[in-house]
Amino acid sequence: FPQKNFPLLTALIAGTCYVYTGQITQGLGMLDALRAHSRKQSNLYIASHAGVTLGHLFYELQRIDDARRYLETGLKESQSSRNLYARLSGLASLSLVFQQLNDVEKTTSLLREFMHLCERSRMSMRHSSFLLDVCWDMEQGRLPKLEGFSLEQEIQLAITGGNIFAKGVAYRYGALLRGPKDKTERDVIPDLQRSIRFLDESGHQLELAKSKLELARLYFRLGENSRAKSMAEPALRTLQSYGDALVPDDMVPLIKDFRSADTLLREILSLGQELVTIRDNRELLRRIIYAGNRITGAERGAIFLVSGEEANGLYLRAAKN
Repeated sequence: FPQKNFPLLTALIAGTCYVYTGQITQGLGMLDALRAHSRKQSNLYIASHAGVTLGHLFYELQRIDDARRYLETGLKESQSSRNLYARLSGLASLSLVFQQLNDVEKTTSLLREFMHLCERSRMSMRHSSFLLDVCWDMEQGRLPKLEGFSLEQEIQLAITGGNIFAKGVAYRYGALLRGPKDKTERDVIPDLQRSIRFLDESGHQLELAKSKLELARLYFRLGENSRAKSMAEPALRTLQSYGDALVPDDMVPLIKDFRSADTLLREILSLGQELVTIRDNRELLRRIIYAGNRITGAERGAIFLVSGEEANGLYLRAAKN
């Protein structure tokens, strides 16, 4: 890596973009190498950026344990290096992790700290979907409503702003929020189509897939099953390429309709994406067995290694019953 901070930050952005545009292994590998390089150079300012970014990406991939580990370390490094932006990003992402762990008290504590720091520093995080996501969860009752968080306000700010990614996410939430209140379901189709158009332009494959699935759900409710399936299938393939954990429960039956050799190849490739940043040998073996079971549909799995010291030449290294 170059020795100046700006090129390092450019590498950080490039690695993130690789992940969001579907080149997951390359992106995670670049970010992990950047983090290791920065820590070796005692550059905790960049290391905290990279750690927090990796933590958020692992959250999006539903690797919650990895996300928490990277975020907590990144937050400590951001405090030591006085990296305010990384600290805000870390607080935001860690609140999502604890929400996933059903720890509402810790989630709300982190959200309050995040909002207090935003107000004190006069910084916002409106280039990401974080505020929209959190406000939607508050609207749905999954989180208590907190002062300073307003879904309608965040939607309006995003739609009138210049960030095409934020516009895309905002139009989706606008359709979800206003559809049941002010319009018939068919009337919100243009908002979802706008969401898909903006997110397609932004290149963010995960959020694009989410908007396509919302439109597919709407088509299913309207009885337009053919249009629904044609919209859902590419979105589900995208989510599967990032990991089965990202596929919504209500869409799992559709996956069986198009499981193919291509899907199997994607699952095999995703194994490499999952393993690229794992450093602990026990965790590595656990992930390999889990992935093998997932790909083959097996309930049990084991890894045997060749050994000249064993009577049969093999010994059990890891297993899942």
